[in-house]
Amino acid sequence: MNWYWQIKIAAIDELLDKQLEKARPYTPDEWGVDKAYQSYQQTYQKATGKAWTPEKFRDEASAWTFYGDDQRTGYITIKNQGQFVKLTTLAGSLKGAMIGLRKLLSENRPVWGMTSAQLVPIFSRVGMVPVDSRTSRCVVNRIQPFYFSSPATISADGAVTINYSDVGAATKYLIVNSQMQSYVNGFSCGNV
Repeated sequence: MNWYWQIKIAAIDELLDKQLEKARPYTPDEWGVDKAYQSYQQTYQKATGKAWTPEKFRDEASAWTFYGDDQRTGYITIKNQGQFVKLTTLAGSLKGAMIGLRKLLSENRPVWGMTSAQLVPIFSRVGMVPVDSRTSRCVVNRIQPFYFSSPATISADGAVTINYSDVGAATKYLIVNSQMQSYVNGFSCGNV
């Protein structure tokens, strides 16, 4: 990680601790879906050059819970999946999103998600760590029929490349918190 991100993350860590008490989950209506889409579009266009349409975002966001700072400058979103929680989006200010992520993780629920290589160190600082290649292959093979419209490929370092019909190919890493790691460790993967 370069020095810029190290300094930025250290400053954010200090602020996060002070603002965590104000953070809470928000419904899509409480957060404001149009405002959320603007943050999402700016974040994803900058990072990947691609973003969903406003209609697709609204449709997906209707099943999400938003977590972020009380000023609503940045957020993460989750989708409840029975006993598990899927981290679905990070958008807006990194500070606001990290406040939201810390609030989510303070609930001690099993959380998983997929993120770009750039964000792995940031997620790792708050306890969302990437899994190894074998575990990634095992988990992706189990969830692929439910989440991906085309087959995913997994590289030697555990990176998962998915070809989405609407935004094209994306390479991401499977990340989990400690509660989810306990479940993942119990999966029977056979010879993957």
